[in-house]
Amino acid sequence: MEITLDNLTESIEVTDNLMNTVWCTKYCTTGPITQHEVIEIEGNVALVKFKGSLNDKMTLHGENWHRTKESAGERAHQMIHRKLRSLQKQIRKLEEIDDADWNFQGLSE
Repeated sequence: MEITLDNLTESIEVTDNLMNTVWCTKYCTTGPITQHEVIEIEGNVALVKFKGSLNDKMTLHGENWHRTKESAGERAHQMIHRKLRSLQKQIRKLEEIDDADWNFQGLSE
């Protein structure tokens, strides 16, 4: 296969030490940001080594993986604040339900 600028960006097999690690923010609202060794990157999808999975590999998509710690930290910050806003909204709704006069609907006895 002839290597051109077009197909270089489509599929990168990692051979450079500077590109062999990515940080995963997929589960950062329930756990830590994790560091993984890259097997292959294709477009916005990274195939990484992941101990404990069925084949010791995991596929990360889109904004769930980052090439730098700083980028991962920024994304985690965004995700955590989005989750906090969502939880605050849920709490307000539950408080409204708890404060409401109960009006039961359904079959009458």
